[in-house]
Amino acid sequence: MNCAFVGHSHHKITSSSKWFIELLQKQAKIKIFWDDSWKGGKGTSAQELLSYDRVFVWQVEYLAQQLAQVDPSKLVFIPMWDGVANLDQKWWSGLGQTRILSFAWILHERLRHWGMNSYHAQFFPDPSGFQVVEDFSTMRGYLWQRRLEIGWPQVAELSKGLRWDGFNLHLGMDPGCGETEAPGASECRRFNINVTRFSRDREEALPRLNQANVYFAPRSREGIGMAFLEAMARGQCVVSPDFPTMSEYIDHNISGLLYDLNDLRPLSFQRAQSLGAAARRRIENGYCDWAYDVEHRLSEILFPDLSGVTPPRTRQHAELKRPGNAILRKPNVVPPKVSIAIVVLNAADSFEATLDSVVEQTFENLEIVVVDGGSTDGTVDLIKQNHVLITRWVSEPDNGPYDAMNKAACLARGEYIIYMNSGDFFASREAVTRAFRNAPQNADFVIGHHIYVAADGTEELHRAAEFDETWRCLTGGRLSWKWLSGVPGHQATFTRRKLLVSKGGYSSDFEIAADHEFMYRMKKDGAKFYHCGETLAIYAAGGFSFKRQRDCAQDWWKIARLYGPCRGVDHFFRSKYPPSYEIGPWTFPTLCGHVVRRGSTILKSCRQPAKRLNRRRLNWQRRVFGRRSEQKKSNG
Repeated sequence: MNCAFVGHSHHKITSSSKWFIELLQKQAKIKIFWDDSWKGGKGTSAQELLSYDRVFVWQVEYLAQQLAQVDPSKLVFIPMWDGVANLDQKWWSGLGQTRILSFAWILHERLRHWGMNSYHAQFFPDPSGFQVVEDFSTMRGYLWQRRLEIGWPQVAELSKGLRWDGFNLHLGMDPGCGETEAPGASECRRFNINVTRFSRDREEALPRLNQANVYFAPRSREGIGMAFLEAMARGQCVVSPDFPTMSEYIDHNISGLLYDLNDLRPLSFQRAQSLGAAARRRIENGYCDWAYDVEHRLSEILFPDLSGVTPPRTRQHAELKRPGNAILRKPNVVPPKVSIAIVVLNAADSFEATLDSVVEQTFENLEIVVVDGGSTDGTVDLIKQNHVLITRWVSEPDNGPYDAMNKAACLARGEYIIYMNSGDFFASREAVTRAFRNAPQNADFVIGHHIYVAADGTEELHRAAEFDETWRCLTGGRLSWKWLSGVPGHQATFTRRKLLVSKGGYSSDFEIAADHEFMYRMKKDGAKFYHCGETLAIYAAGGFSFKRQRDCAQDWWKIARLYGPCRGVDHFFRSKYPPSYEIGPWTFPTLCGHVVRRGSTILKSCRQPAKRLNRRRLNWQRRVFGRRSEQKKSNG
């Protein structure tokens, strides 16, 4: 096959696309074109590319549009998030018949929502080619300043209070990004800053880069981000803005440090060594997955047969359904027994699909438990038809989903248990294997990320936060939407089963969020949480919490008040939920005289005088509606 590759000419200097060209050259004969149009130089014409069987356009947006209009069957477009983040649906509409390979999840989901033929892949470099940093006895930082947005002033603010024993500031601005000045001589002496200048000789910069143990990502947006991926492969503690694609590889306080570029606050570097080690493991595990993708999946995306391969448009993404891989499991380690519990009630239309997702798991030591709440729609018949695949099952009336989940914990025999509702799916066939491949044996909870499928089909990647940070935010009253969305879903949480059996299980006081309350209760008792950093599950809108959003918010509020300071909790819910939800301290009927109980024990009383509550409600209404009326007058 005779193919052409067209790339952004600046990547010829940085070698950012070198690995992709080498990948193509293993499959076909490749003619390379470097496009200089971005700096006023020679561009590439779509007409001169029509003689090739396949044309791979890497980040040259105008050429992708031209070629898509002439012959979209020849084109494979590889956009970079930093180059197309601001392009709207109208711009993409001309590429509706084009195959698009997205290396950023946020771009992939945006394009799928707009009906584009997008495939997602996540690249990882080979970690064996990098020298691992092991010395963290002193703190040594590195920043290659490429944009004005991230320079020494930002680093100084993020590392306030930290003593740098050496910091290499490498000045090499990207084309068109202006010039910057180095810190003054006195500041360089104070913070031990060594300033170097951009050189095309990569080997010249490597010694200083390898000496650092803290690496600051140079840009707020990346297409793939080879520089910070290589830093992770070296085992350096990577500090990055909380934006893609960095945030798709780095979990804050788990495999690196993320910060808000618009609200700089000092970071803690006390765990820099463990974060660097976790970053190295992330690259090692990711490279195993990437190597398998290259061998078994990317060929059908990059070099499809003449009939073409239809992009996946159903919930079960082709890119997430991969055969098992023996190298994912750590050698000489006996995996724990895992129970996968399917809790179901009248779901004959989705039960078998969920069961298939469970049965396909490549994990060696698992059992399947099904607890049915007394279905009358044929679900029980499906359970009986698949009884060979199910270890144990029961069908009888219960008092709700959490009662059924407690029942499943007693019925199961695994060391860990995870709950899947009918209609939920594992994100890959290796989801359980990936969750436990680096999990410590003393972990009480193993958590990961999940994908939420909204009612309109849009898929959102919900990233679970480090649970210690979630707990600190709750107990400190620092609640926010980011805090709430960082709580792991039960479909992506493996729980040590004996805790559920011996600690009372899920509380019947909470109809919708009892799994959250149980995690907080166990954390308060000293349970250990391990974040695997993997996307484990997919679940769709339409479940119990979706249908009863007001009750769900009410549960969240009550649970947060049990374990966090009332003032901070009330402030969060008052600012984020409307009064119509009847939750929070401004609503008299809900709060006055309310007592939270577990059994016969009063845990926390929320009783307050009615006058105080009415006064609070009136003041809140005055603040909100008063501001609105003032704004209307000013707009006049």
